Amino acid sequence: MTPVVSVRLPVSGAGLAALRCRPRRDTRPLATVVLASGLLGSKEDFLPLLPHLAAYGYDVYAYDHRGQHESEGTDDPDAYSVPALAEDLLRVAAAVRRDVPLQLAGHCVGGTIARTAVVARPDAARSLALISCALHHDARQAALSRLFAAQIDALGTSALRPLIAQWAAAEPQRRTLMEDRLRTTRRAHIVGLTRSIATLAHDDLAGPLARSGVPTLLVHGDKDEATPQEAYRRLEAAVRAECVVVPGAGHTVQIHYPQATARALHAFWHGVRGEGGGGPVPEAGTPPVGRRTAAARPV
Repeated sequence: MTPVVSVRLPVSGAGLAALRCRPRRDTRPLATVVLASGLLGSKEDFLPLLPHLAAYGYDVYAYDHRGQHESEGTDDPDAYSVPALAEDLLRVAAAVRRDVPLQLAGHCVGGTIARTAVVARPDAARSLALISCALHHDARQAALSRLFAAQIDALGTSALRPLIAQWAAAEPQRRTLMEDRLRTTRRAHIVGLTRSIATLAHDDLAGPLARSGVPTLLVHGDKDEATPQEAYRRLEAAVRAECVVVPGAGHTVQIHYPQATARALHAFWHGVRGEGGGGPVPEAGTPPVGRRTAAARPV
C-alpha cells in the first residue's frame, strides 16, 4: 500500500492540516476524494481507510477543520458554524481538484458539513457519501447540544476528560490520539460547532439534498450507538440514496471496518455517472436506489 503523508492545504488563514494517500505514481487517479471529520474527531479517524481507497486508485485527502487538532483557528465560536466549515470544505475541494472527478465524504457531523457544502454548490462534487451520518438533529439532541456547548464554554475541554477516558478504555490503541486532540482542539471550535448543530433541529436537511440531484450514499453500521437505525432508513428514503449497512460495526465504521467501507465507497463511485454534481432530480415517490449489507470483517 502507498504511504500516508502529512500535507497542509492553503485554506482558512494559515492552512488546514491534512493527510494524503495517493495511488501508485504510474496510475492516473480515478477521482480525488475529500474526507471531512466529525465533532471531537480529526483527520486521523480516516487513517485506516486511506490506504484502501488509494489501492482502488483514488487520490485521497482527510483534513482537520479550522480550530480542530492540528489546524489553526480563532477563539471566536461564531467562526465554527456548519455553514462556515462547509465554505472551508468547498475551498479544500477547489484546492485539491484535478482533471478527474471529485468525491466528497464526511463522518458524522463531517457529513452534515459536507451536505451543507453540496447543497450550496451542487456542481462542486460528483457525489456525497455520508459515513455514520443520518442528518439526524432533533429537538432532544438540540437541547443536549446546547447543554454540552455551555458546559465546554464554562469549564473548557477538560470537561470532556471522562468521555475521552471512556472511549480510550474501549480503544486503548487510540488513547494517545484522543488525549492529544483534546489538548490541541480549540474550545471555541467545539462550542461554536455544537451550538450550530443545535440550530439544525427544525431544519429540513434531507429535502434540499434530494433536490440538489447530487448522488448520495449512506454507509453505517448496524450497531451504531450514536444514531437510531430508523433515522438512516428515513434519510435513505427521503434522498433516494444508496445505502450500505456494515454488520457488527458501530459509529466509527471507517476505523474498525475500513475494507468494507472502502468497498462500499468504491462501488458507489464506480456507479456514479455524469460530470460534476447535480443532475436530474428523481420524481417524488421514487424509491431508494437500494440497501445492501456489506460482507465485513473488523481490522
